[in-house]
Amino acid sequence: MSLPVVVPVVEGHGESTAVPVLLRRMTWELGWEHQVAQPFRVPRSELADPTKLNRAVAVASRNVRGPGGVLVLFDADDDCPVELNAKLQGTVCDSRCRVEIVVANREFEAWFLASISALRQHDAVQPDAAYAGDPEQRRGAKEQLTKLMVSPYREVRHQPAFCSLIDLETTWRNSRSFRRLVSALQRLLEVEPPPWTL
Repeated sequence: MSLPVVVPVVEGHGESTAVPVLLRRMTWELGWEHQVAQPFRVPRSELADPTKLNRAVAVASRNVRGPGGVLVLFDADDDCPVELNAKLQGTVCDSRCRVEIVVANREFEAWFLASISALRQHDAVQPDAAYAGDPEQRRGAKEQLTKLMVSPYREVRHQPAFCSLIDLETTWRNSRSFRRLVSALQRLLEVEPPPWTL
């Protein structure tokens, strides 16, 4: 039996590399066996548009020929992630494979702030980096990250590296939208939830 295939649909160049790193980490750490296909990169404006999103999902779903499905992931920016997710999820329900939509609250980088202590092992992050606030409270996660680094944050350079270092459980506890990612992937793969979510 072939492994489930997850096809990411993302908005940025950094996420194109970083999201597969993150999904593969879940394989290693949680025992969720799956393959990660080459991500499809689609502008955020199209992902937030039901008609254009449906077209993007239709193209991505061609790479799913068995178990698994399409995982759409993009930033909420100033939109409410819950409302945006609810509006969009219904537009792709007739797809020929499972589809899960995850809207990172404010920005993808909020997940890095949620697990900043784990990122201290990266040489670009200050050894005493800490973030006490709610990482999803407001825009500006990229700027907050830069303040906690010894060099400016660069999406393409740092997103994959940081995805390889964040602590999954800590990020899950500190970020509601990351919890949504974990549950979405769990549904796509039809696997048991991580023990620390129970």
